[in-house]
Amino acid sequence: MQQNLPSGENTYIDDEISLYDLYSVLLKRKKLIGAVFISVLLVCAIYLLVAQKIYKATAVLLPPTSGDVFLTNIDIKGVTDFKPEDVFKLYTQELTSNERWNAFAKSEKKIVGTLSAEAQFRNPFKLEKDKNLPNDHSLLTYETANKASAAEIVQRYLKFAEQGLIDVLTQQITQYIDHNTRALELEIQFERDAAKQVRMDKIVALENDLTIAKKLGITTDNIYFSLAGKAAGNKTGVLNVFPGDTTTPTYLRGTRVISAELEALKNRKSDDPYIPSLREKQNQLLKLAQVKFKPASFHPYRLDGEIVAPDHPIKPKKSLVLLLGGILGLFLGIFAAFIVEFLVKANEQRREELDRLAARD
Repeated sequence: MQQNLPSGENTYIDDEISLYDLYSVLLKRKKLIGAVFISVLLVCAIYLLVAQKIYKATAVLLPPTSGDVFLTNIDIKGVTDFKPEDVFKLYTQELTSNERWNAFAKSEKKIVGTLSAEAQFRNPFKLEKDKNLPNDHSLLTYETANKASAAEIVQRYLKFAEQGLIDVLTQQITQYIDHNTRALELEIQFERDAAKQVRMDKIVALENDLTIAKKLGITTDNIYFSLAGKAAGNKTGVLNVFPGDTTTPTYLRGTRVISAELEALKNRKSDDPYIPSLREKQNQLLKLAQVKFKPASFHPYRLDGEIVAPDHPIKPKKSLVLLLGGILGLFLGIFAAFIVEFLVKANEQRREELDRLAARD
């Protein structure tokens, strides 16, 4: 007994495509799939032939030692007492600076060649950490289309960046020295002017005291002297006066002492020995004047081994391009096979429909 199925289920069975049908389509259109697959591989092969080859040179860098970071003959605390790790950090910043690369590309056109505007301002040097290297090692990489000069460019650029860092530090230290030299000179001049004014004021005061001493007739030459009588103000009737006592009026020292001090002050040729902080400032000024740069002994990095020149291009990657091309060619071939099969069946159905309509007529 035949079982009648609902119309919806009949439609589902009619529309269902089996794996065998798919296999049949692929087998039927295998030439098309093969042609598309080979065509894509040919395109990939042509691309590999005409594409620009990129090579990579590498160098392993180490921080400098403590003996490599003396840029001047005299250390100025906080200015020239560099730490190796700080110098290396500054140097790596110079290496990866777009501005530094642009200056190098302009000065080394013969070896670098003519670059596009973008390539001239985009630094191709990269500093990376390699898990196969110790923590204090850094891997410098340089990618270029010029295989022959890659290692030489790396070597020259390392020195160019080194000189760039030396120029930057030299400029900063020079500015510091100039600024502090001017400041110390102004401080010294100010202290000398102030000391001179103090001396002139003291001369005026002593001249006034000399006038008083002369009027009182005080001419004693003793280290101390006594005043007798009621003026003493004590039971013994004697007052001892010491010239060095700050509470004692200066005119009590006597005309001879005051005159001698006045003569010494007026004949003084320099107030420098009487300025407490002057010698210290002069020593600082002298130290700044004796600072000399010695760039030949300044090395912001160490090269671990030799610069590795490239043997084979890193781009384009042949195996990867061919693998992806093969996968893409296979998918495109299968897709093309189903499209063609769909179009053929659609055309056959349309023809059958037309034949059916013609038979009715």
